[in-house]
Amino acid sequence: MILQEVTTMSDLPFQGLTVDVPRRFRSFYGRIVNQMPLLLADGRVPLTPKQLLQERVHGENAHDRKLLQDNYINTACAVITDSEGEVLVGLYSDPLVEELINSLNPGSRLQSGSLPVDADAYQQIKKNKAFVISPDEASNLCNSWYNEQRVRESFWDYIAEGNAQLVREYLRLVQEPRGRSMKKYMGLWVSSRPGLRLLFARAVDDLYAGLAGDDIHLGYDDGLLVGVVSAGGAQSTEGARERAAQKNNGPYREPSYPRRPSLEDVLGAAERYVAPACREDFQADMKKLYK
Repeated sequence: MILQEVTTMSDLPFQGLTVDVPRRFRSFYGRIVNQMPLLLADGRVPLTPKQLLQERVHGENAHDRKLLQDNYINTACAVITDSEGEVLVGLYSDPLVEELINSLNPGSRLQSGSLPVDADAYQQIKKNKAFVISPDEASNLCNSWYNEQRVRESFWDYIAEGNAQLVREYLRLVQEPRGRSMKKYMGLWVSSRPGLRLLFARAVDDLYAGLAGDDIHLGYDDGLLVGVVSAGGAQSTEGARERAAQKNNGPYREPSYPRRPSLEDVLGAAERYVAPACREDFQADMKKLYK
């Protein structure tokens, strides 16, 4: 999936309360495995889905509210697929989920863009009241983001931590430009690749308005985390890399994962699988997506 939100594709200019008070929000744009240690070292915690919905609907700072509405955001929520195709959605309030998310760093050994989760950890998260999507339901959602309406409704209630009113208000926000229902909005995409990824939410007024999913590779360059000032308060941004390095017991290094494929890479890899008669149309469609 190619992201199409109206985004700066860089750090977002959130506003501070005063010159002397740290900004409540700070964005961390880039590879999630690189940015998570910097976010934590800055005295922040990653924004949760409930916080994102709350800020998009009721955020007191109109400037920041609009930034959060207009950009896709990777949140502090784990989406974990097992080898059988079952999917767990785990909240950051679960200590094990928090530990796994906070462990992301440039040395994380990703597999197909996901963080491997062992069977014991998977079962423990499941016991800790994770939201469970069966293999059949996950398969249906892979076929269309708008299948399994009952599952999607329960999912949105879950990530809003039981705040049904907030979900209704968020649905109205998504519906405003379109006047449609949950049937065609508030979709859900889940990866078929085993391991943990972070739940992301697309922009409010996007082509796929209200869509949530986990299709951003943890090592790709287009991750966008938002850090919230934690109880200990945000530290100066100066020296964040050094603090992150100390936290991970080693120098800060760029990960060695492959870069995001270019258009030429995709066309070259697909050539053997696309019939000659369809190749020209396929190339034209792909070029539109890479604009």
